[in-house]
Amino acid sequence: MSCDRGRKMGYRSFRLKLVVLGDKSVGKGVLIRRYLGRAFVRQYKQTIGYDFYIKHLIYRHEQVGNLLVTLTIFDLCSDPAFDNIRPMYYRGSYCAVIVFDATKPETFKNVSKWVKEFWENVKRRLPIVLVGNRIDLLEETELCKLRECAKRFAEELSKMIGVAVPYIEVPSNYENVEEVFLHALKVVLDYVLLSFKK
Repeated sequence: MSCDRGRKMGYRSFRLKLVVLGDKSVGKGVLIRRYLGRAFVRQYKQTIGYDFYIKHLIYRHEQVGNLLVTLTIFDLCSDPAFDNIRPMYYRGSYCAVIVFDATKPETFKNVSKWVKEFWENVKRRLPIVLVGNRIDLLEETELCKLRECAKRFAEELSKMIGVAVPYIEVPSNYENVEEVFLHALKVVLDYVLLSFKK
């Protein structure tokens, strides 16, 4: 992560690397492609180690002001075969977007494993964004229970980090996917500002 003066008047350049984590087949790749405006690929193709993407955008933070952002997104493979090489891709990351599939309860149970792996590899408690994917495919009763558990977990993480950990629900058509990455930017900037105050 770095921040410096941009070329446009009143804008600063801001570079951020984030990782997208979660169990196999939770929809991480689709989430990223939808955010980047790429077509939905119906056939599932497993990430081979990692995929990475770059997006340039303008973002306004209420305290920092206007930013020209270069966002580098790493989609890390969850297959155990890559457990030994995944750590090298955490280097330089300042945020993790951790995705679970609402229709697969075990993927929510494994979120804490991904949080632990991220924090261990970046050597500190950096910001997290928690994403419940395919949320519209649950019955209302199941959704309420899951939402309550996910919000409680996000609150626990918030206390540990010192800034709010957003919990975002994404439907199977990914219509609000931009919200995930905008929240990631906000939580990182909030974390940086909090660090300066300490």
